[in-house]
Amino acid sequence: EVDHPAVLHDDRLRKTAIAAAKIGSPAVYAYDGWDTSVSPTQLRYLAVLGDLRAVCGGRLAGQKVVEVGGGYGGQAQVCLAGADAARRYDVLDLPCAERLAKKYVSKVLEPSRAARFRTGRKRFASYDLFHSNFALSELPRDVQAPYVALATRTPRGHVTWNHGIHESAMNATEFAEALARPGRRVSVAPELPLTAPGNLV
Repeated sequence: EVDHPAVLHDDRLRKTAIAAAKIGSPAVYAYDGWDTSVSPTQLRYLAVLGDLRAVCGGRLAGQKVVEVGGGYGGQAQVCLAGADAARRYDVLDLPCAERLAKKYVSKVLEPSRAARFRTGRKRFASYDLFHSNFALSELPRDVQAPYVALATRTPRGHVTWNHGIHESAMNATEFAEALARPGRRVSVAPELPLTAPGNLV
């Protein structure tokens, strides 16, 4: 069963997933509904895109997104590729990772879409959507603090959380409590599919 079937009907997203399979030699596999082999990592990014759209009321268009720990830029790529691509997508990461993400996004996306991507040194002062796929939860507490502050002042968010990387790290319950305020709905649920015991979203 597919969680977000509309994502798989977007031709732009399908094309970018296929193009991504030709960069960096990822492991690729044959899947039902695809004419060519694709990376399971790309399929996960597409699933997360569906989650991000749901948080934003069904569409990402017009949204300024910030991701803490963007890695090589795979989530940014799918959020900027679709028919309702984000207005901007900023990644906050180590400088070497930011450079890699910028290079990757420029290779896999058309120039007009790649131009919507920014790294931490060119970021907006405010965002519509905060996102982190494990990275925030894997930082020591003192390094987490400014990102948690950014999350608290951003209207919407989607964070995947794991535990045990740093003893001093904030846990998911503390993070949810930090976000809670009148008028804001904060929900915590098990990650699906579960990639490690205790992971939460």
